[in-house]
Amino acid sequence: MDRRRIELAVASGMAFVCATCRKYWQGVDRGLGHCTGQRCGSPLKEMVFPEYDGILTPERFANWCFACGAKSEYGVMVHGSTQLCGVCNRHLVLFHPRNHKRVPNVLLRSPGSVNGASTVTIARFFGPQKRTFAEEVYEVEKHYADKEGRPFDQDQQDGEGET
Repeated sequence: MDRRRIELAVASGMAFVCATCRKYWQGVDRGLGHCTGQRCGSPLKEMVFPEYDGILTPERFANWCFACGAKSEYGVMVHGSTQLCGVCNRHLVLFHPRNHKRVPNVLLRSPGSVNGASTVTIARFFGPQKRTFAEEVYEVEKHYADKEGRPFDQDQQDGEGET
């Protein structure tokens, strides 16, 4: 594998694991612009690169961030699997529940955990979800509309209902 090509692919946003996979480069060389694998993906898709064909051994997946190749800070384990995939602090946000319609069914294992003692779900790791400022404003406006007995119309809040 050409190290410079891998670095350029990662710098342009390709996941490190994909950039080190022969199937990705086969697709690029054929002009496809994507991997030739049929069913492969990261823990964000609840997989640990099942069709990976590259320089990393499954045992080494946990050592490096799957997204950028930096030293991993956490291990990500897909529910029902024992395979760990690494993720660094910078890319841990990829798993934040706010970034998903349906949160990936994965577990996070913190560094130095013994026998999974420090393994937690995504929801537990990130804690209860706080509402955004816009959600808070909406609730306050709705509360006062209800209290004053007037209808509450979201379009009016957006300025669309004004003449």
